[in-house]
Amino acid sequence: MHSMFKATSSFLMRPSGASKVHPSTRRSLQRSYNAALWLVWPYVLWGVLVVALNAVRYESLTSMSTPISLLNVVDIAMIRFHRCHLSCVQYVFQGPSSSPAQRQVLWQSLATEVMLLKEEWEVMVNGNKALTPTQLAESPHFNLAVAGVSTPGSEGAAILYGQGPVCMALLADTCLPPDHPYYQYTVNEADLEGGMVALNAAFLAMVKGMYENTTMLHVVQFVLSVLLAGAFYIFMLRPFLRETSSESRRIAELLAQLPPELEVEGLVVKAIASVGPGTAL
Repeated sequence: MHSMFKATSSFLMRPSGASKVHPSTRRSLQRSYNAALWLVWPYVLWGVLVVALNAVRYESLTSMSTPISLLNVVDIAMIRFHRCHLSCVQYVFQGPSSSPAQRQVLWQSLATEVMLLKEEWEVMVNGNKALTPTQLAESPHFNLAVAGVSTPGSEGAAILYGQGPVCMALLADTCLPPDHPYYQYTVNEADLEGGMVALNAAFLAMVKGMYENTTMLHVVQFVLSVLLAGAFYIFMLRPFLRETSSESRRIAELLAQLPPELEVEGLVVKAIASVGPGTAL
């Protein structure tokens, strides 16, 4: 803008009878992108910041498929466990009036629930590789459960095997010694249920933590964007506007000093129209 100011002033103030200046000493207008680059680089920085944070969020959301699928399998295993428990209670507490056919129906229902519970348990512990393609086709929720909770180093393995052979029942007083007549209740019901509840809580906390991390990344991106916008306005846009206003005022003062008989607007338009990039005045 300073170059335009100087070139215009030299054109307007040149005496009409003056001899032409040698081409080697003439000033020329050069296109400059410095101001544009200075004002654009914060947007480039903001774009890089957004892309980086979105890439981190994408990677975090992609890694959530395994814990979500295991949480789903653990939930269904708990449902199968309670259905199996209900079938056991119904079979054991049959009244004396029940017929052999009714007992056979209850027995078949119990056998089916036990089979489904074993299937869910195998997938929960070892992943869907423990099933046949036919079983995977019959239960679509197994497709994403590639790894089981027993994967070495996982939180599920620490819960099931990291504590040694301990009772995992929810109520400690239900843990019975091996010589107790009701010990099977401990190892086959209370202990099993307590372990699945612990697994459910662990994977649920893991999934919630991943969602909270993603939400935190959104908040960080918003805060950084606001700070970058504020810094751009205070340290770059305001000084640029102040400098532009000052130059406009100096040009107005220069034009006000010209003789009134000069057609200033026409001379300026003619000078700008006749001077291209790199053309001498």
